[in-house]
Amino acid sequence: MSVLKKMHYANVVLKSMIKIISEKHEKKYLYSVFLSEVARTLPHAVLTLILFDKGVRVEQIALVQIFYMLAMVAFEFPSGLMSDILDRKLVYLLSIVFSMIAYVLIFFSNALPMLYLSWFIYGTASAFNNGTLDVSFTKLFQTNTEKLKQFLSRQKMVLSVSAVLGGYLGSILFNNIGTYLFFVSVAIYVVSATVVIIFIPSDRNNERLGKPFREYLANFMLNLKNLISSRILIELIILMGAIQFFYQPFYQYWQAMFLENSINPSVFGFIYIIFRLAFALAAWIFRKVKHSNKNSYIILAMISALAVATFLVDFPSFLLVSTPLMLVLVYIYNLNLDCCLREQTDASVLGTVESINSTFTRILSVIVLGISSVSVTLFSVTTMFVILVVGFTSISIFILYIRGRKK
Repeated sequence: MSVLKKMHYANVVLKSMIKIISEKHEKKYLYSVFLSEVARTLPHAVLTLILFDKGVRVEQIALVQIFYMLAMVAFEFPSGLMSDILDRKLVYLLSIVFSMIAYVLIFFSNALPMLYLSWFIYGTASAFNNGTLDVSFTKLFQTNTEKLKQFLSRQKMVLSVSAVLGGYLGSILFNNIGTYLFFVSVAIYVVSATVVIIFIPSDRNNERLGKPFREYLANFMLNLKNLISSRILIELIILMGAIQFFYQPFYQYWQAMFLENSINPSVFGFIYIIFRLAFALAAWIFRKVKHSNKNSYIILAMISALAVATFLVDFPSFLLVSTPLMLVLVYIYNLNLDCCLREQTDASVLGTVESINSTFTRILSVIVLGISSVSVTLFSVTTMFVILVVGFTSISIFILYIRGRKK
């Protein structure tokens, strides 16, 4: 047998020995996602209260979050490359480790610099979490739109249910053990990581077997260059980034906005559950309804109308109706863009493209948070929120209109 044939034979044997992620591993992955999201969201329903207890002022909330976004910008692209080229399982586990470190540091933080560091590490964890094992399953379903939508819907519904449970348990734990709830999060993170280590095989890039790394990297970068020069891809990334004009002011200031409108903080846990159920409802609707550009115009117009109504209606409880409705609409709109991005992108570089998308999103997030921090010193929190939401819908409608004309 010639040397070349021996090398080829060894390469085939090596590939056959490697366990590959398949549909049967999806359930185990979702178990891990469920546990990880419960751990992550335990403090979320009371996070503003925790920050206030640590001496953070309302205008400093956005500054703390900016350090989270800076970490995302710094590590999103490198983590995407690691995920696509090396091992998605390893990168996913690293995100859990960084999350645990961040939560321990937040517990011990008693000054702004320490909180900045904690949120920077927390942002690093989020950067390493994007475009990892979820991409492995996207590769399995990418040629079947219905299966891809079902996977995305199941993933989002698991995230929603786990976040509801995490937010509810967190509000109860905070009332009983205070910030020690962060250690409960760490314990749940350990279980989540254990599920992945034991039950999900490594997702190394098997395409590199028998191929020099330099050659593979050159081909990888060429494919990536071709993809990011795509007009459709650029438009999708801009549209997804623009949603931060809604997400950032909402998630960072909803508790402050509700306090401003005389809503008792004792119901924040219940309100958080409603918000997460809105996410689950949106995932279900997305799975059942076929989306189109015309629907996007209607959704964006409805979001804008609800935001303006929130400002005009002088009735505090109206927030309990308008904000969940806005969330459902924004989530549906975002899920459709996410599905389009995954369908348009080659699976071999999907993790990196997701990272580019997320990096652009985080840069916009830092800008939006800076605008928010300045705006709350000039306007009420509610006014700031409404202005930015109307800005988001206006930008998105304009881009969709330009897209339609080009087509």
